Amino acid sequence: MAIVFLEKKQRQKYLLTALVALIVIVPIIIWGVFAANPNAGNPPDVVSRPQKININYEVLKSVSLKELVSFEAIKAFEGEVGRENPFVAPEK
Repeated sequence: MAIVFLEKKQRQKYLLTALVALIVIVPIIIWGVFAANPNAGNPPDVVSRPQKININYEVLKSVSLKELVSFEAIKAFEGEVGRENPFVAPEK
């Protein structure tokens, strides 16, 4: 039984060491990336002009679009609006 407990403690020790190493190493790596290129997280200062957009209107004349059917118009609601409050005790 004692061997099992020692193995668990040793595994926890390695896990804790690895976790501490990650907590220390990851920020160093991130700092190194941003220190090498200080503008890595910033947007560029120069904004390029948008490209000209060409729209193909011939697609709107296709047979498959002409076969589409629009929805029926929704009729106005006729009747009483709302419902009774479910939290009010019913009258006797």
